[in-house]
Amino acid sequence: MNKKILLTGGAGYIGTHIAIELINKKYDVVIVDNLSNSNKESVNRIPKITGKKPKLYIFDVQNARKLDEVFKENKIDSVVHLAGLKAVGGDSWVNSTEVGDT
Repeated sequence: MNKKILLTGGAGYIGTHIAIELINKKYDVVIVDNLSNSNKESVNRIPKITGKKPKLYIFDVQNARKLDEVFKENKIDSVVHLAGLKAVGGDSWVNSTEVGDT
């Protein structure tokens, strides 16, 4: 039986790439994402690349009751926590002169 990996925030850019690599290495992938910085279509493209569709749950990981259900339903072996409110790209740094560096 393959090990099951939970990717929180797994529908984003980094998460979907990790999901693809894990599936290619014969892991079963479960994704929990609220889709605030991503979209379902990213997850729908994974089987086109890997031949296998990860299980997707759409809710915020702060919902402990739903997260407990995911663990119970899927017998999770490991978690990769990627959920956050920062997106890849854009202005991700601040020029020190803009914050009053003397």
